[in-house]
Amino acid sequence: MERSILSKGRTVSEAVKLALDLLGASKEQVNLEIIEQGSKGLLGIKSKPAVVRAVLASPSPPAREPEDIINGLLLSIGVDEQPIRLGQASPVQDKPGPASNIGKVWVEDGQIKALAAPDNYPLISPLKHVKIMKNGIPVEKTVLVTEHDHITAELIDELIEPVFKITADDPFMEVTIQVQPGYRLLRSLRDSEPSSHAILELEELAIPHPIETGEVLKLLREMGVVQGINHEKIMDACNTSIPGSYLIAEGQWPIEGKDGSFEMTFDTSARFVKPKRRKDGTVDYREIKEFPTVNEGQVLGYVMPPVPGVPGINVKGEPVPPSPIHEVIPVEGRGTVWTDNGSQVVAIMSGMPQVHQQGTRIRVSILPLLMHAGDVNMETGNIHFQGNVEITGSVQDNMKVETSGSVVVHGNVNMANINASQSLIVHANLISGKITIGKGNLLNAEMEPLLKEIADKIGFLKVAVDQISHAAAFKMTDFKTSGFRHLLNVLLKGKFKVLNNVLVQLAEKIDSNKAHLEEDWINYSQELKSGFLNPLSSQFRGLEDLERFRQKTEYLHSVVEAPSENNVFAKFNYSHSSHIYCGGDLSVSKGCYNSMVYCQGFMEIFGFLRGGVYFANKGLIVNEAGTPGSIGTKLHVPEGSSIKIRKAFEGTVVQIGKRSIQLTEESEHLHARLDHDGNLILK
Repeated sequence: MERSILSKGRTVSEAVKLALDLLGASKEQVNLEIIEQGSKGLLGIKSKPAVVRAVLASPSPPAREPEDIINGLLLSIGVDEQPIRLGQASPVQDKPGPASNIGKVWVEDGQIKALAAPDNYPLISPLKHVKIMKNGIPVEKTVLVTEHDHITAELIDELIEPVFKITADDPFMEVTIQVQPGYRLLRSLRDSEPSSHAILELEELAIPHPIETGEVLKLLREMGVVQGINHEKIMDACNTSIPGSYLIAEGQWPIEGKDGSFEMTFDTSARFVKPKRRKDGTVDYREIKEFPTVNEGQVLGYVMPPVPGVPGINVKGEPVPPSPIHEVIPVEGRGTVWTDNGSQVVAIMSGMPQVHQQGTRIRVSILPLLMHAGDVNMETGNIHFQGNVEITGSVQDNMKVETSGSVVVHGNVNMANINASQSLIVHANLISGKITIGKGNLLNAEMEPLLKEIADKIGFLKVAVDQISHAAAFKMTDFKTSGFRHLLNVLLKGKFKVLNNVLVQLAEKIDSNKAHLEEDWINYSQELKSGFLNPLSSQFRGLEDLERFRQKTEYLHSVVEAPSENNVFAKFNYSHSSHIYCGGDLSVSKGCYNSMVYCQGFMEIFGFLRGGVYFANKGLIVNEAGTPGSIGTKLHVPEGSSIKIRKAFEGTVVQIGKRSIQLTEESEHLHARLDHDGNLILK
């Protein structure tokens, strides 16, 4: 009689091995037929098992009853329960199904059912998350099953606890809860069609497992949160099925106040005037700027008092003050006087008004105007003036013009130096000139670290002087006269030599830039030199003098540290082989050739840039850049700014921050900037 069995496995080899094990035979004793080769799906999805039929041919044994055959098979696979006799009902399975189910196993309504054939027994394999029992014995490997087996499947559910974290910001104005939802995973057997080898599959249903709201409220109480609790948001967070963050408590934010301000009654910026008609009847269409002027006795502006804010309250019920407010600090300026307890400023002379604001300090000055007729040349000499300068002619070779205000040149600047603190307007051209406009901004940046170091080190110097002056040996001298000067001299040449070097650097920087500095700086430099740089004849007599100088140093440091709001700009027609620095915006009506231009503000070129390097801190717009020849032209702005070019020739270099590109062909309407990833893009 032949015995056959259908076996399944992940591979043909695995299916063959399983069939041989179940039949208890070797390959030589069976005939093998491959029904399905099997296939692997992507990541295990839609994979098909290999199916093999194994037929065992053996001599016809003595006739045996069917129940003896079944009991023998059960013993061969390790089941030694009481023998089953045909005619006895299965303890859990229904009566056998249709004839088409013979030799197969299936899942129906969550129950595993089987129907064996005399020559073919169905198989079942274990499955993760399911505890399968056959006749009370756990199924840990593939086994034979029949309709007489007691088969149970215990599904193992899983509980994933929710995770949450409650945090508060530093002033306890906002409390948030971050939630990773929990859930209970309910599993059940998926019904399957009858097959000779059951491949069991699970169905899973995730049921949300909410956070206990009482637990959240308890933690809030432990944190001291008593104000602004949002119970609706807490419910949303506790019952959510999506990870996220929820604002569950919020304090009442303070209403910010307003700093004091200064309101001017005049316009300090230069303005455009209408084109003027020439004597020959033609019209000059070039834009010309005109500076404002005020008269003696004119009110220049008012100080507006600060508006206090309204305190808030945090989630702990504690008051939260608004940000501090600051009053305007009026500072005396040349040609003006503050009246009504510093609430308004009045001009006491005629001239051009200038407002200098750094932080909360306001200085309003009246700058006198020097009108220079004709050219500045060897016959007239250089010009150094505290105010505004207007030159009706040109500035000739190797001449110098320095002013603390603005400069207007109606002619050319030829191989000359111009230094102006405020602005420069050249109605004609710059030829091989060296131009510095608004150097005060650059000078402040250079002096800031020197002033800070001096203020810090004078503090240490005071401590050293105080300790030494109380020593017994030092008390023998007259500390209040020559003793203090001698001690100061020893310390500056010894332990505080670094301080002495910094003092020398600052004094030299102030002296070399007097034309760009206010009178306060000149007086400070004189006090510095008389107090420290000649210690044996120092005007300082004790620790009180050192402290007074330290406070003055800190004041000047606060002045240069605050951002300046001066109206610095430069405007000219044409530049050739010039070096130009402008601390504000720069405008060129015709173009620049082979020049080096550094602009702290915005640069706009209505004509061309041919050869040279052009840097603009806030952005650059140019009509035409580069040249068809071999002269290199480079346009450069920092990250965050952009360059716009109507027409650019091949070879032009465009640089944004550290990223640059050299154009390989003539291009039009370029907009160079960095994208969010820091890549240079041209549109």
